[in-house]
Amino acid sequence: MKEALKLPGELNSVKGGELAMGVSAKGEKYRCEICGNEVIVEKVGGGTLVCCGEDMTLIEEK
Repeated sequence: MKEALKLPGELNSVKGGELAMGVSAKGEKYRCEICGNEVIVEKVGGGTLVCCGEDMTLIEEK
């Protein structure tokens, strides 16, 4: 099983990292409900996208 990706910063663009299960499209946008970090999927992978110890929320589908 792959380890979850943890991303710091205000806006991160994921390149080849671990992405949330069910992610199926480049350009999807996720937000951390705790700190407000946002990420945009550039390459679909496997695993779970995590920030502040919690799964991130899909906020924009492509």
